[in-house]
Amino acid sequence: MIFIKTDELNKYINALLNKSEEAYLMSIEIINKPTINYRTEGFCFFICNAWELLLKAFLINKAKNINVINYKDDSNRTIGLDECVEKIFTSTTDKTKNNISFIRNIRNKATHLILP
Repeated sequence: MIFIKTDELNKYINALLNKSEEAYLMSIEIINKPTINYRTEGFCFFICNAWELLLKAFLINKAKNINVINYKDDSNRTIGLDECVEKIFTSTTDKTKNNISFIRNIRNKATHLILP
């Protein structure tokens, strides 16, 4: 179990938020470049990364404990986007949850298949 002082915890949360913002800006930059053939896939990768980092920061801030994003059986691994979404958006009709899931599905297809 990892215990972090409040100042260190806030630095960690801010680092996650800064990385999230950077990933978000990268997603917008990529989608707005019409000459990049791989832009849909790149957008999906970066926007999913941005959401995952943002949601992890939210979970840590809410719990005031970094362990909330770790797997219980392996503290060296952190939960992914799906687990973050499920912990925060509990309603099956939440529009944000549905939109993140839609983009995540495109990202997953782009990772393993070729998108038309």
